[in-house]
Amino acid sequence: MNLITKWLHGIVPMLVAGLAHADATVTACGQDVWPGDARTDLSEALQAGGRITFACAGTIAFTTTHALSRDVVIDGEGKVTLDGNGHRMFGIRAGVHASFTRITIRGGGTSGGNPGSVISGEGAVSLLAGTTIRNSDRPIWLLAGNLVLRDAWIAENTGPVLVVSEGELDISQNSRLTDNKGGEVLATGPGTTVRIADTQFLRNGHASFGGSAAGNCEVTIRNAWFADNADTQDGGAILSRCALTVEDSQFERNRAGGDGGAIRQTHGATAVMRKVTFRANQAAGSGGAIAAVWDLQRQGSLRVRNSRFERNVATRAGGAIYAGESALVEISVDGFVGNTAGTAGGAIYARQARLDSRGSLFRQNTANTGAAIQTLCMPAMGQIANTILVGNSAEQGAGAFHGGNVRFLNVTIAGNGSRPVQHAQLCGDTSAIEFANTIVLGDWNGACGGADAQRTFRDLGHNLQFPGNACGSTIPSVFPILGPFYAPLRPLSPAGNGGDNALCMAAPINGRDIFGTHRPQGEACSIGAVEGDLSTLFDRYWRKRRDALTK
Repeated sequence: MNLITKWLHGIVPMLVAGLAHADATVTACGQDVWPGDARTDLSEALQAGGRITFACAGTIAFTTTHALSRDVVIDGEGKVTLDGNGHRMFGIRAGVHASFTRITIRGGGTSGGNPGSVISGEGAVSLLAGTTIRNSDRPIWLLAGNLVLRDAWIAENTGPVLVVSEGELDISQNSRLTDNKGGEVLATGPGTTVRIADTQFLRNGHASFGGSAAGNCEVTIRNAWFADNADTQDGGAILSRCALTVEDSQFERNRAGGDGGAIRQTHGATAVMRKVTFRANQAAGSGGAIAAVWDLQRQGSLRVRNSRFERNVATRAGGAIYAGESALVEISVDGFVGNTAGTAGGAIYARQARLDSRGSLFRQNTANTGAAIQTLCMPAMGQIANTILVGNSAEQGAGAFHGGNVRFLNVTIAGNGSRPVQHAQLCGDTSAIEFANTIVLGDWNGACGGADAQRTFRDLGHNLQFPGNACGSTIPSVFPILGPFYAPLRPLSPAGNGGDNALCMAAPINGRDIFGTHRPQGEACSIGAVEGDLSTLFDRYWRKRRDALTK
């Protein structure tokens, strides 16, 4: 190969690449096309592709739809607005990447038909560095491709706002989606992967993940805030048919006309929540904060850890959580406080789902029955461990628990009204409620109710009940003498040093009480959820107060 041939082999690809990505500067604003004008308009710059900047400022009104057939970066430098003027603005081809940075886009229109008034088609789209899309009708629709938002603001559009039928949706870096109405704020298909981080969703319609028949889709949400979003049907903030993971996030004042004031999970997909706060969400159906309902042929699971549920309301069942037809409902949260259900399960209602709740506080929840927890037809023996249920109120009784097939292990039940633990409807041949290392403190009507030949209470040892013996004739009926934090007042309390060390050291107690204090602190561990070393409890309480004030 001679020198000229070698030179041509090297330079031709460079020339082709340069032609494919020739940068351009728009010198004619006002509108997108200026026929016969010597200046460079937006249409001509788009045909060149590459990086587009602007030597002019102001608004560019669209008169037609522009095809994006080459990779392009449109940088408005904070001084340019693209106004769709009721037109569809951009169509993107497969394999093309269009990036918008520091620019405002508004006024995209569809005149009915399919969504995508700002961008539609296949390809990759990035909205970066303060880019804003507002006042547009169903602005983005990618049939296949990737949509990325970084520090973008999507506001006052009609939905569905951002649609990715197949591909990836990635939203992060202080992006905001606010005041979008008339449909979903996000809508993704069964093959779409979604990642959301450091983002606010305020006053929108809900986000719908997975389409009508979810496939292998996954949704991951971290450090996000969903507030005042609403849907007339299910899932005020989120309707998910995909595997869903939510961490370090907040859901406040979201509303659903059906089930799931904040989140509705379905279609056999799993849901995992960690360090999430649900506050003042409302459902006109069931599940004031979360409704996770599957079917027996496509069972999913719900796991909620280190989270908090406050003042959520459901008109029907499950003031905080409503779960049905699940392989497992696993709860380990900081607290359920002040949640309300119109019928049953002020904090939790679990139907045909195995419930495993540990290390949780249930306080001041209300319902007609089962003010803290109600279960129906639990398919296997559930468990409530290392848990405090106090001050819950049910109009028809069973302020702490209404159901069957559950074991209470190191639980403290106090101040929940008349007969706080009661059997509910029998679904099989028999049902049992078991107690081990547990305190059941009722009022003058007793501590338990609803037992008969098929529905029984079982004493597994080291329990206390008061008054009466309705929880089982072998359980001592004696006042437990509890002090601050519902800890046994040693040495007066019979609960102090009254537990079974083998149970206290084994899973799921693992040698710790609900506050993390080690067990035992004497010859034997305490009965109930709190180990009972008051000096340790007070020291920990005041240390946390001090640290909170000095941080």
